[in-house]
Amino acid sequence: MTRDVKVVSPEMKMQEVLNLFRVARISGAPVVSDGQLIGIISLEDLIRALRDMGGANSILPSSVI
Repeated sequence: MTRDVKVVSPEMKMQEVLNLFRVARISGAPVVSDGQLIGIISLEDLIRALRDMGGANSILPSSVI
């Protein structure tokens, strides 16, 4: 059985990623740019980035990808 894999782009805001995780009920996703896998982000990564950066309207920092 194949599932619809949810992917994240590096240009997405952290709030968008959090909403995707909540709606899709997932705790992580591959980060894809121009069809290439460039990393994986987890809910834990987002929590740390939000704590360190202080805002969900920031784009994904490269340190969490």
